[in-house]
Amino acid sequence: MKRLLLPALIAGLVLLTLLMAHVGIGGILHGLERLGVAGFALILAIHLALNEGLALAWWLLDRAGQRLRYLAFCWGRLIRDAASEALPLSQVGGQVLGARALMMAGADGIFAGVSTIVDVTIEAMMQIAYAAIGLGLLAASHRGQGLILPLAGGAALMGTIVVVALAVLGTAPAWAEARLLRVVQRLPFLGGRADRAGELLVELRIIFSAPGRLALAAIVHLGCWAVTGLETWIMLRLMGTDATLTDGIIIDSLLAALRSFAFFIPNALGVQEGGYIMLCGVFGIPADIGLALSLTRRARDLAIGLPALLAWQAAEGRLLLRKRA
Repeated sequence: MKRLLLPALIAGLVLLTLLMAHVGIGGILHGLERLGVAGFALILAIHLALNEGLALAWWLLDRAGQRLRYLAFCWGRLIRDAASEALPLSQVGGQVLGARALMMAGADGIFAGVSTIVDVTIEAMMQIAYAAIGLGLLAASHRGQGLILPLAGGAALMGTIVVVALAVLGTAPAWAEARLLRVVQRLPFLGGRADRAGELLVELRIIFSAPGRLALAAIVHLGCWAVTGLETWIMLRLMGTDATLTDGIIIDSLLAALRSFAFFIPNALGVQEGGYIMLCGVFGIPADIGLALSLTRRARDLAIGLPALLAWQAAEGRLLLRKRA
């Protein structure tokens, strides 16, 4: 996977450049101008609030006596998303850094790693449910009929993979345990101690012993996905389109699915932009607005992510100095 990172990043940058050259910078700038500083500040506020909801879903998995403060999960989730969206990393890289941030807030390494794995799996399941809602709304709108079948097939495949993964995590049969142990021994949050790998399975069983909490976390995640649809609709309206809330949900839900398919491309460069152009086109929204929408999203992620990563680096530096003292 590491070998593919640089070629995928270059390919994404090339695609992004070609799309911007094809659409033209004038219309993009016009859309960004209509959004304005106040509109961008509103988008930042909505997204920061969304982070609190995502942190709540993660906090609900704390069943192992960690008793971490809710703010610790807010910090960990902020770093997870910042690393995934503001750095040229894969989503897995962001998840590792998010687990590390939770450890800095006092979590045991095993809990930080296991809860991250479970939280990401639940979020993926709710993303599939969100995509299904978007597909249903698209079918009801009688638009983009050519997109429904391939997107539905991709969502079904993703759903199958996630359900199987969740079943394995929840039951951990003997054959799965042996393979899982070999994998987790190399994970960074084990601190290089292979003997702790068995604790991971114990932690999994503790988390899965509370199905009510898992279900509530899933509901929270689905609600957070709905908020991203609202955020997309607000951006479209601020840019001068007559898009409805339903349009925003459809565009956002299917764009999220497309980004998942391109998980190996850092920040889904080029794929996100092409996806916005295609999905906005279904509703008669010009390509330049689609690109402006994508660039606004990237600017939002940088505006939130870069200060968060700088704060994280400062905290890591202080921790290192204390260890050396």
